[in-house]
Amino acid sequence: MEPVSAAAMHVRIWFDQGNRIVVSRYAGCVSVAGVRTDRDLIGNDLRFDPQVRRIIDARGVSEVNLSSRELQIMGSEAAHAAEAPRAFLVDSEATFALARVAAAWYERSRPNTRIFRHAVEAMAWFELPQDFLDGLPAPDHDVWIPAVEVS
Repeated sequence: MEPVSAAAMHVRIWFDQGNRIVVSRYAGCVSVAGVRTDRDLIGNDLRFDPQVRRIIDARGVSEVNLSSRELQIMGSEAAHAAEAPRAFLVDSEATFALARVAAAWYERSRPNTRIFRHAVEAMAWFELPQDFLDGLPAPDHDVWIPAVEVS
């Protein structure tokens, strides 16, 4: 069987220190390299505080190339503090399944994790304006993670 090239992953990150929140927006094919790049960019940024809230906006994801074991490993490598609230924002069955598996791994060590299908609900949980995600300025980090070969 010949390897198939999966789509690249686009990661954009915003630090909103006034609202004490970090937003990551994923697009394309979610991969280990992409999620680790996101984590490393956030964790190495001088503005990062492990106690801040976190939104992973996965509404632009077209494909998921992660196993449940990879999710478990990455969950244990998270840069944010265990008690920091985090939300996954999803809009497809594939991203919902990914978020459910991640949340299941997080439940043991990071119980303040929620999954939302609608931005309005996530913003209400964080007590942010409904249009918060629509009004974000230019991202602080904007990277493309190249496609990977999948067998």
